[in-house]
Amino acid sequence: MTARHHTVVATLLVLLGLYLMRLTAVEIQPAPEGLIAERGESIAIFGAWADQSATAPGGLTTASKPPLTSWLVAIGMAVVGKTPLAARWFTILAAVGACFLTYRVGRRILSFQDSVLAMVVVGISVPFVLYGRQANDAVPFVAFALMALDA
Repeated sequence: MTARHHTVVATLLVLLGLYLMRLTAVEIQPAPEGLIAERGESIAIFGAWADQSATAPGGLTTASKPPLTSWLVAIGMAVVGKTPLAARWFTILAAVGACFLTYRVGRRILSFQDSVLAMVVVGISVPFVLYGRQANDAVPFVAFALMALDA
């Protein structure tokens, strides 16, 4: 690895550390994080991977959000138990992945220093700090959109 690779990896690790710092100090928010965490819990407990409406309040959870984040919350709960980390791990990884993809896209049109700066600016922006630490669909959507743009 070159010095530039080390810089990018170190920057990503610092951003990941900032997202993980005091992660469990904030409780699960009611919406959308609570709905996603509840769906993930019903998947983990009852094995309802395809349809969670039988265990949802009012039977409406399945129609409200796409299931990818709920499936990954269920995997997190199966691995580490019912903790905030289990509900938020995928969104945190998606936020760090979106930061890396911002660097990759920026590297095509900017200098190395500017693309690293763009990665840091995205990583410390208010939406990423707020939504990157909650189980939601917004940050993974941005990460997948950046992945498509990078491809």
